[in-house]
Amino acid sequence: MNSSAKKILIIEDDQDLVRTFTAIMENSGLAVSVAFSGKEAKNLLKRSLPDLILLDIKLPDVNGLNLIEEVKKEFTETAIIVITGHSSLDNAIRALKLGAADFFIKPVDLKALKKATDKCLWEQEKALENKRLYQEVQTQNIELEKMMKKIKKLNEELSKAYIETIKSLAEALEARDPYTKSHSDIVANYAKRIAEKMGLPFYEIKKIFQSALLHDLGKMAMPDGILNKPGLLDEKEWEEVRKHPEKSEEILKHLTFITFLPIIRHHHERFDGTGYPDKLSGDMIPLGARILAVADSFEAMTRDRSYRKALSKEHAIEEIKRCSGSQFDPKVVIAFLEVLSNEMEKGVG
Repeated sequence: MNSSAKKILIIEDDQDLVRTFTAIMENSGLAVSVAFSGKEAKNLLKRSLPDLILLDIKLPDVNGLNLIEEVKKEFTETAIIVITGHSSLDNAIRALKLGAADFFIKPVDLKALKKATDKCLWEQEKALENKRLYQEVQTQNIELEKMMKKIKKLNEELSKAYIETIKSLAEALEARDPYTKSHSDIVANYAKRIAEKMGLPFYEIKKIFQSALLHDLGKMAMPDGILNKPGLLDEKEWEEVRKHPEKSEEILKHLTFITFLPIIRHHHERFDGTGYPDKLSGDMIPLGARILAVADSFEAMTRDRSYRKALSKEHAIEEIKRCSGSQFDPKVVIAFLEVLSNEMEKGVG
């Protein structure tokens, strides 16, 4: 007998029917067991679980309907086909409600019975396969959840390392030029508030803020004689200064977790296309760089430098307005002026 064959238990007290059913089922490759009473059936069920039961509900020692209920409570996946000589609609309905898959009245249409048997076994196989797949998915979900927790922890560690890296870079720049550190902090806060006013998503605001902290990092590569020169710079020195966005990008490009290099590279582009390093214009300039340009320029104008005195806020605002559309994106200027207006209303600065 094929050990992988589907198992069928025939519970029937009519020996002639048993022989007929057995022949049909064995010819289909099924492993057949027979019980002539409820007691025999219960003993067989204790030893081996069948895939399908053919059950005569009129047995000499038990009520077949009660047997259906007992089997279904313990063996939910076992299919049951009911066979009876009593054509009671009530019995049929009760059997189906208790979990029987089908119901046949004697004399049984053997072809229909064979078809019903095949259907039950096919549906049972699909149900078991679905259950197996569901359990497999559940197991995979548990593993995925564990993996996601590990990834979250790694991301938290990476984020922490990232923040420490930015702090270290900012401190390194401060050691060369204390002005740059305080300047970058203030610019970052202005840029953040402009981005918020423009309704940008959180992750974009974060990128703009972080890029502002490091936008002048390329000045680390500049000679001290230029960086801290007390007087006006000559043209050759200005050429060196104009290289700092590219040098900032060069310093940071090996840090793969930094995603805001274009903002840093292009924060000195002008809206009319006459800026540096790539002479981009309009919307070709990353929005973060356009925001940084306004924040950077305003803060620079309102702060004393080694070569000039600070402009008043009012004078700097007029300059920002005057350069709207040429140096600066008009939409960014509008947002920035709203930020300043709110700041003044609150008595800040």
